[in-house]
Amino acid sequence: MPALYNWQKSSFSGGPEGNCLEIATTPAGTPRLRESDAPDVILATGAQSLAALLHHVSELNRWQKSTFSGGPQGECLYIAAAPDGTLRLRESDDPDVILATGPQGLAGLLQHARARGNG
Repeated sequence: MPALYNWQKSSFSGGPEGNCLEIATTPAGTPRLRESDAPDVILATGAQSLAALLHHVSELNRWQKSTFSGGPQGECLYIAAAPDGTLRLRESDDPDVILATGPQGLAGLLQHARARGNG
């Protein structure tokens, strides 16, 4: 396949080498997406669809530092809400491990943490 596009690594990429989302536009301005580990598979999309995808991705990545954070070594617990209402938790020292739960599950976890902290 000839090099028709000037591919650029997306700012949404951040994994190890080979795990990159790349973006380019056609001469007419139509966005194209591909993964760096499968460069021959190219997704053609419109500007509005790409904007919706980027909005969805940014919503998924709104991690907030929990008030339960602040240990002596900088240990932090982060929480994010997915569009489907699922709550996700991760630790700062291992951000690739994500615990997904619902509001009731989180309430139970917090109740358990409070009980252990007081006892």
